[in-house]
Amino acid sequence: MQRVVKKRGKATTRLTDWKEYAIPAPYQHIVCQLIAEDLHARSTANNTHEAIQRQTYAKKVLDEFGKELYKLTSPPTASFQSKVLTVILQRHVEGVPDAYAPTVRTAIAGGVDPGEFGLTIQAVTEWYLRGDPVKSDNMALFRRHLLYLPDVRWHLGILVKKRTGAAAKQFYNLVRANHDRVMEDIAEDRPPPAAEQEGDPPPLTQTEVSVIISEGLNGLFRPELEVHKQVHQVSDVRYVPS
Repeated sequence: MQRVVKKRGKATTRLTDWKEYAIPAPYQHIVCQLIAEDLHARSTANNTHEAIQRQTYAKKVLDEFGKELYKLTSPPTASFQSKVLTVILQRHVEGVPDAYAPTVRTAIAGGVDPGEFGLTIQAVTEWYLRGDPVKSDNMALFRRHLLYLPDVRWHLGILVKKRTGAAAKQFYNLVRANHDRVMEDIAEDRPPPAAEQEGDPPPLTQTEVSVIISEGLNGLFRPELEVHKQVHQVSDVRYVPS
């Protein structure tokens, strides 16, 4: 989007010139999610602390991404790497919430508290540059780590079930409650996802299976659910309408 100013005498007219950009699919998802979070906080009167905080963050990121696109001298290609969105996508692939600084610092430090001395520039650089999060071969890891990303999962849930208005707000509260369950499960049974980057992603826990079914994301997690069925009995899991 480009703002064009036209002057006639003392009168000033501001016009909006819309431009279309083709960006890689992972970036498209982030942009759509942030727009949905902004609209959600406005249209459903969801004035909870989490919703308003996410709305403020979403608007800021979208503004910065818009400025980045505006500065491009040529249209982006399939190899386009966004300075604004790539860091967010890298956190998503690693299963780290994108806007909570303590969790990001702990993930970069290898799952431990970096302490009073913080992180070195080398550690931060290596963490963010150790892979290309835009590549499609990250899909399995990204999908598995959605269980630790409530905001991303909420957006997918409203798309899959076409939830709007009060239904979107109700689903928002469900995802938040489920996130607390997943985090409690991690604290009790195994280390956080940041420490699980080597080898294949771990199988789903019973709590995670219950969360997936309650949120209606069975289709998205079909590969992981098939593996879980081969190892565990899931007859006690019931679908919870949302």
